[in-house]
Amino acid sequence: MRLEGPPPFAAGLWKQGFSSTGFTTDLRWRWRQVELRDGCLIWSSTSGEVVRTSSAGEPALGGKLDLSLTRCHITKLDGATQFKLLPVPGHEWKGVPSKHSARAFVFDARGSEASRYEWCKALQRHARFGRAVARERALRQVPAAAVQPVTFQEMMAACGVRADQAGSGMCTEACPVCLVDFDPASALARTPCGH
Repeated sequence: MRLEGPPPFAAGLWKQGFSSTGFTTDLRWRWRQVELRDGCLIWSSTSGEVVRTSSAGEPALGGKLDLSLTRCHITKLDGATQFKLLPVPGHEWKGVPSKHSARAFVFDARGSEASRYEWCKALQRHARFGRAVARERALRQVPAAAVQPVTFQEMMAACGVRADQAGSGMCTEACPVCLVDFDPASALARTPCGH
């Protein structure tokens, strides 16, 4: 099933550049064309700058964050126009060069056609969509035969025990994986190896 993404959102933004030492970060602001599309944040140089081209002759991206690969926080900064994207604690950006994997991407909506509020709302919509894409991708990777739903009665019957004889010691009464007691009213599943 193909998920329906939020509408694209695009405008110019100031983007803070990367400084490996951190000393010149405040001096590295560049105006970028920024677009949110299908759960991705994409930025490129403006028409007044020299733009690299890809091997296909198309303008190369300045950068891209695929919000389906990394959960992130979207935070408004002091003042009325700046905001940043940062991976949630314990995570790093995936799909970017390693030197950028833990960095905060900072933007400034000063002079943009869209306000910080509009950018943050659009980012939240695309981040939610990115998480939904990540969940769908993860589910597609689980083989359909990985688990099979079973009833409590079917599980007991497989052990050669009638459900009313549970507790006779002939069949385990706890999940061998998580060690929690079975509940006849709860959903149960059996793995291919019989657990």
